[in-house]
Amino acid sequence: MALSLRKNANVNLEGGSISNIESVATKPQTHIRTEFPETWLWTETHLSENGTHVFDVKVPDTITSWYASGFAVSSSAGLGVAVPSELRVFQPFFVSLVLPYSVIQGEIVTVPAAVFSYVDRACVTVRVTLEISNSYKMISNPNTKVCLCGGRTATVYFKIQPTVIGKVSIQVTAKTLSENVCAANRKLDTSISMVDILVKKLLVEPEGLKQEYTFSNFFCPNTSPQKLFKSYFNLTLPENFVKGSVYSKITVVGDIMGSSLDNIDNLLSMPSGCGEQNMLKFAPNIFIMNYLRNTKQVNDEIKNKALNFMRTGYQRELTYKRADGSYSAFGKNDKEGSTWLTAFVLKSYAQARPWIDVDQKEIQDPINWLFQKQDFNGCFPTIGTLHNQAMKGGVKSPVTLTAYVIISLLEADIIATHPKLVNASRCVTNSLINITDSYSLSIIAYMYAKIGDFKTYQSVIDTLNRLAVRKDGMVHWEETKVQETIKEPWYYQASSTDIEQTSYVLLAMLTFGKSSVISDVVSIVQWLSKQRNSLGGWSSTQDTVLAMQALSGFAEYSFGASQNMNVDVKAGNTFAHTFKITKSNSLVSQTVEDVPVPTTINVVATGDGCSLIQTSVQYNVKEVTQKPSFQLTSSVTSVHEAITAQQSCKPQNIKVCAYYTGVGDSNMAIIDIQMISGFEPNKESLDKARNNKVSSIKDIEVRGKSVVFYFDKIISSGTCIKFRIDQTTKVEKTKPAAIKVYDYYDTGKSATTLYEVTEKQCL
Repeated sequence: MALSLRKNANVNLEGGSISNIESVATKPQTHIRTEFPETWLWTETHLSENGTHVFDVKVPDTITSWYASGFAVSSSAGLGVAVPSELRVFQPFFVSLVLPYSVIQGEIVTVPAAVFSYVDRACVTVRVTLEISNSYKMISNPNTKVCLCGGRTATVYFKIQPTVIGKVSIQVTAKTLSENVCAANRKLDTSISMVDILVKKLLVEPEGLKQEYTFSNFFCPNTSPQKLFKSYFNLTLPENFVKGSVYSKITVVGDIMGSSLDNIDNLLSMPSGCGEQNMLKFAPNIFIMNYLRNTKQVNDEIKNKALNFMRTGYQRELTYKRADGSYSAFGKNDKEGSTWLTAFVLKSYAQARPWIDVDQKEIQDPINWLFQKQDFNGCFPTIGTLHNQAMKGGVKSPVTLTAYVIISLLEADIIATHPKLVNASRCVTNSLINITDSYSLSIIAYMYAKIGDFKTYQSVIDTLNRLAVRKDGMVHWEETKVQETIKEPWYYQASSTDIEQTSYVLLAMLTFGKSSVISDVVSIVQWLSKQRNSLGGWSSTQDTVLAMQALSGFAEYSFGASQNMNVDVKAGNTFAHTFKITKSNSLVSQTVEDVPVPTTINVVATGDGCSLIQTSVQYNVKEVTQKPSFQLTSSVTSVHEAITAQQSCKPQNIKVCAYYTGVGDSNMAIIDIQMISGFEPNKESLDKARNNKVSSIKDIEVRGKSVVFYFDKIISSGTCIKFRIDQTTKVEKTKPAAIKVYDYYDTGKSATTLYEVTEKQCL
């Protein structure tokens, strides 16, 4: 039987029962309350022959009602679903805190502490105390006495100024006293003795804009003539970094897929609110499970986690399916399905079939739709929005997209000799002489490898080899770039398009080659590994999915039983650490934090096997140099409304306009607007923006402290949004917040600006 308890959530159940849950749970009044989960209990158990099981659990500290739901399965009786039961956690005297999502170091935040009393009708004197801490300055008196009568609430306001970065503990104590601060006409009971202590965490962030860079190296010491690996690199900081904002770590894992395994649910620090981005929680799990199965490294923990993400991603992706069997980025909100996304989903569903149940109809419907849309010349036309401009190919023809669709159909077990595929292949072959850009050629090479046409494949690979970029012992392919006027001089990050095409070439080589190809592709693998982010992904959905597929394929070929390595890391005279990699811990990421920055890192590795080392540095800057691909403008205006007792600032209207400065329109783009501390977006205004038929907004998502807007594209004449924010917590001396626009498929194309709400605007 499975049982779950959730806070303030009703669950419809059928049959059965969950009994003997106390209606009132009273905690000892000296207990310090620190645990406040949204979901409390999720467990499985076997019932005895009489159909019961009794067990004790510790109730969280939230004063609330929990709703218990359960279901059971039996080989004889089938599925049974229980009637819900309610557990009310209550105490007659308690204090409650409402904190903002986060504040910025140095801001002054008002902490409201509400004290509740349900002790008859008598009044008591209560002292409310905010614990003094080294993590913040006390701006107000830390002690306040109030008169509190039964059935009433008294709210006390404390002002603090956080001085450290991180999660700061806010401890408030409410205690009854024998003295009298109540009015003469109030009935006082000095015999009542009660206390409640509450601790909550306040997230304090550094001011400015978060930046990050990662150095990654994949190495196999025994493959070098010296039987060791040596490397060094400099960790630096820009002059305008915010003091106290620096965080650094070094991670070593004895498996090229290890860092992705650790962050299988969070490979990118990006939103996931459209039909393509959702696939990031789906597709990478397929390649991870294929790799672990083929190298005999599967364990139950990873398997259960990966399969759960696959099932959830599959079900969620179905919500983006259209009635005609196609898929589009925003489902029914789009005018028509997308050739490209339909092919991507088809390929992923087909690849997932060995691991989860995928309805054959969900395979056949996209196939039927794609075949219906195929032109007489065999090409697959661009239908719907093609968010990734690189897919259009160097000659702006449907050839690249056709090659992509062919790959997807082959994954779905459509044989290469199928008349539709033969005709589609002819479309590509007839145009091949005109294809000169490496991105298109990389996809076409993989297509011919999948078909098994070695002669044409080899011709395309030969062309790609002439276009390859060879540097520092590594090989990759890159698009022709417009020279940017501004670059970070000390750290280079490859574009998503470069990662995609390099991954396609690696996939093509692995498809035709076996063990003999390993020596040829190691230099490609090293380059791809070097572009990895600190979470185990790359830049966007497509490059992450393709790179993981390519690297997992390489790892299967190169996987060896022997793994015994020492990785020595030094930073000047102040830091030294040795990582020990063995067969038993090869999938475990070993991490050391707080590496000194700036410094020079020296790495020396010896022993058997291969490993991946990643060094990540995070920091904040007060401003970011504008990239030339976008321009941003913003304005904030006051809404003429009276403020409430809980506010010190009027509501504000934010208007943001983004302009694409490149050629044509951008790819799919995202505008991410961070909230000023103490403010939240007004839900009604967001709904109005979402439902505006004239607007180009495709979707809106609230993520933590940010509001994320999705667009098919940003145009050169400007794309604007407007919405309202309301103050929900009093915060003074607020710092500016960030607005960022970026190309989803090429995150290096971005622009960032800051906006603020001044005291004058608040009045």
